[in-house]
Amino acid sequence: MPSARRRHLDGVQAGHATHPGLWLDRFLPSHDTDEAKRQHHVDACRVPEPVLYAESFARWEQLLAAFGAETRLGRVDGRMVVGLGNESVLETSITLHRTYGVPFIPGSALKGLAASYARQALGPEWSSPSEAYRLLFGDTTSAGHVVFHDALYVPGSGHAATGGDGRPRALYPDVVTVHHPDYYQTGRTPPADWDSPTMIHLLSATGTYLLALSGPPDWRQAAFGVLDLALAELGVGAKTSSGYGRLAFVQPGADEPSVQAMLAEIANLPIGQVAPRVPGIAARWSSLEATPAGRRLVAQAIVDKVAQAGRYERSRDTTWYREIVAFLEGA
Repeated sequence: MPSARRRHLDGVQAGHATHPGLWLDRFLPSHDTDEAKRQHHVDACRVPEPVLYAESFARWEQLLAAFGAETRLGRVDGRMVVGLGNESVLETSITLHRTYGVPFIPGSALKGLAASYARQALGPEWSSPSEAYRLLFGDTTSAGHVVFHDALYVPGSGHAATGGDGRPRALYPDVVTVHHPDYYQTGRTPPADWDSPTMIHLLSATGTYLLALSGPPDWRQAAFGVLDLALAELGVGAKTSSGYGRLAFVQPGADEPSVQAMLAEIANLPIGQVAPRVPGIAARWSSLEATPAGRRLVAQAIVDKVAQAGRYERSRDTTWYREIVAFLEGA
């Protein structure tokens, strides 16, 4: 089987690479078999997230804050494919960060999605060429009031892998199945039940993304409102008719597994069990390994549960309750 990669690269394994995009473009072992292409995409998903990316992401957050941008976290519901039709050595592509190889959503894609949703679903006052539409999104004569920044992948926020090392994974192998290839290619052969489907391999993305908008506060809020609806109802990227590309806004820290587990435990705690069990939950919260935002969500949930159970008067002078309140007041 002829190799599609240079001979001196044959010994390189996906685990040694640092950029899935380079792996896809430069390390394909063979163009001749469907299995080789499938395995090539599987291997690309095993390329670890670069260690330096977390530092780069933190700098990006600082730059956005200095620029006066407002941010939201958007969590992918299932899978997302942005840039499927981009130029590639393979049949499919995906938009990856040029330096770090992690998926991201271009600001132009988010702006186009929001503008499309406004035209389709928000009535004549938001359809082009209305004044509100022009001021928010711009037209051929002027730029809009709001800048849609690229939405970067939050480090370590991918879905947990089901096999291998179990680490969070931003990319997953995926397929598009063409059920009637002759019909789609020529248009002359009618589709039939006996046609042989063709599987086209691709990568799809998971995880949480930092969405950022800058501009006048009122227009930012309007843009986030439109974007929230558009991401939930239309989706961004390719295969949206199949449910891909849906994102939902989440509170900072809400998607951390340790935080999710404690929030679920507190929410499901029967009122009659609050007195004996909440002190133990508070003790575990005290040593919870989570971001400050995640710890705040759990702390607020504990306080709310105590109030719901009518145990504020009995709890307010306890050490554990004072510790939680002090954290919330200082956060």
